[in-house]
Amino acid sequence: MSRPRGTRFIAMLLPAASGAVLAGCAPWSPQAQAERSARQGLERLVDQSLDRIWEFRERLVADPEAALPEISGLADVRTANHPGTWLMTDLGRNAAGTTLTLTGSSSGEAGGGLFFAQVSLRTCWRLVMAADGSRIDARAADCDAPPESSGLPAEFVALPLVPLDHLSVRDRGTAADYPAPPCQCRSGVPCDCPGG
Repeated sequence: MSRPRGTRFIAMLLPAASGAVLAGCAPWSPQAQAERSARQGLERLVDQSLDRIWEFRERLVADPEAALPEISGLADVRTANHPGTWLMTDLGRNAAGTTLTLTGSSSGEAGGGLFFAQVSLRTCWRLVMAADGSRIDARAADCDAPPESSGLPAEFVALPLVPLDHLSVRDRGTAADYPAPPCQCRSGVPCDCPGG
């Protein structure tokens, strides 16, 4: 029994059309989207650490151990596991300045139902503060194998590591990045602003 021409044409066209639809969906995969989201979270994490540490840089250069507890979001895990946005695994100080070695993680989700994906990643970096407090440099750090005494949970250490060099982050903070807020006077209060 012979099939009509139209049926044969549709039978040949159907696999090609299905392939085109699948090829069109390939660039968007929940796994890839979740990983992009996690990477963007890591980039924000590093940039925010630079912003937060900037206001404490002079105290960290003068007396880092005394300044550390004042920095909200920073957890010193050299001796114990403490919650925090940024986990400090090492502190170094010499004539050139002070160095904080930090690590953090971020998760991303995408899709839904059968196509749901979640990815968690971690990175680590060093913030190097110049001895005069004029700048902070963000540099890659080696944290493949953190010390066992670091207080980092095993599940955190098991997350896939993204090197800082594979992220789009600011590599330096200076006074030009953090201008002083404008001087403002209030009515009835003595004012030191220029022209106040």
